[in-house]
Amino acid sequence: MKFSALPLVALALVASTLAAPAPLDVAEEAVTVYRGADAPAPTAMAEALEVEALARTSIVATVTADGLRYRRCQRTSCAAVGQYPRGRRVAVKCYTTHGTTPIENDHRWAKLNNGYWVSMRHLTWRGVIPRC
Repeated sequence: MKFSALPLVALALVASTLAAPAPLDVAEEAVTVYRGADAPAPTAMAEALEVEALARTSIVATVTADGLRYRRCQRTSCAAVGQYPRGRRVAVKCYTTHGTTPIENDHRWAKLNNGYWVSMRHLTWRGVIPRC
């Protein structure tokens, strides 16, 4: 009988997250999450599975700002679909500096595997992210 390790790893990630919740400070509690009609709230299990599956083909970055907005394009003039809280892990596909809005003099914007864009000013990661 064969078993796949992916569901067990994802379940372990979710269980460890639920078993010891990190204390929230006032700033994290005040984060407002904007979601459009086409961006339903992901479940903890879906987030864990997405990050685990995509980590094999992309760079996983961590959000370092409260309420990092994700957008439909790499400019602040594009609609913000939602926000990621500080500490959220996201899968980065590639980055660009072409046609972007600079954030604190940083022109780099990351395209996520889900198709949305975030400023790289508020991400940390290990490894090399390719250009788009």
